Amino acid sequence: IDIAAAGSKPSELFDGIETNAGLLVFSRNQQFLLASDDTVLSRDTAKLRSVSTYFYNEKVEPVSLGVTTGFVDNSGMYSRFQEMAQVQREGEAAIRETSRIVPTLLPKDVDLITISKENGMIFLGKVGTDTIYIYKYLDGEKREQSAWFKWKFLNNIQYHFSIDDSYYFIDSDDFLQKINLVQSTSDYTVDAAFTQEGEDYLVHMDNYMNLGSITPTYSEANNETSITI
Repeated sequence: IDIAAAGSKPSELFDGIETNAGLLVFSRNQQFLLASDDTVLSRDTAKLRSVSTYFYNEKVEPVSLGVTTGFVDNSGMYSRFQEMAQVQREGEAAIRETSRIVPTLLPKDVDLITISKENGMIFLGKVGTDTIYIYKYLDGEKREQSAWFKWKFLNNIQYHFSIDDSYYFIDSDDFLQKINLVQSTSDYTVDAAFTQEGEDYLVHMDNYMNLGSITPTYSEANNETSITI
């Protein structure tokens, strides 16, 4: 079936993503739903309806977050991450600007996106830069928690993707690198130095560690505490 869309503005279609209501397709300035009121989708029964009129960055494919569909809008000075919900055959879809709380975080012309749906994490970036912007969310009956943060790498990024519980990226030296998103017993050996009162701790900035015979040295003049490794 050839798909053609028409609206108040030219609507060249770039991407599509499956939803329960039908195929959600994207042009630069409008979104459409391809569906059929009949049990059989054919040239005669297919209908293309407009469901929203938001700008869309055609370099970044839409992603499914489960009950919502996410896409990037780069019409302003900074990129916006939008979520579309309640896509129906009749009426407008509900749009929520997820990045509103960090309006200057996402750079313009973002062209990399991947999602780890199992871990509720969306990774956004730009080829040739060293920073990845991450949206972490937790859905229940409603969105229980969400947060934005970023990772800065030593080298620039060429491409990235997520498989299972791991995030992979190719840097400017053509090295494929892997970051585990969840703790796995096969990834590390528990050391007594990383155990407090019988509880194991992941490595992070404020990780508990028994220094043993290592004594921190405080310099009052510099107001610094140093540890000799």
